[in-house]
Amino acid sequence: MFSTICSCQLLDTSRYEVKVEFSPQWNDFFKKDLVWRGADGASSIDLEDGHVLWLFSDSFICRDSTGSRRRSTLIRNSIAIQNGDDLHDASLKYYWSKLKNKPQAFLKEQDIIGYGQDMG
Repeated sequence: MFSTICSCQLLDTSRYEVKVEFSPQWNDFFKKDLVWRGADGASSIDLEDGHVLWLFSDSFICRDSTGSRRRSTLIRNSIAIQNGDDLHDASLKYYWSKLKNKPQAFLKEQDIIGYGQDMG
């Protein structure tokens, strides 16, 4: 028998204002790789040595170099390591697992919550 503990907290959204602005620089930075084609969520952790760890949720991994999402496999998560702070000079290397030459999630845990949260 399995037990589950759930909790929630109601949030008064009228007390907060969220503004979103498109950034061509960040958009171009993440689109440099023709195989990693995007994700629906991202968190970052400053590793304080000139590197940043990026944690992505559901990610599109293209099966060829066309850069097409239509030809992509959707995996549960992926990560990247950013080297440098200046987006014009910084590099970004993406990582995910493979099984039988097919893209798989980098992190195997099924119920990962809170990528990038500082617990200390």
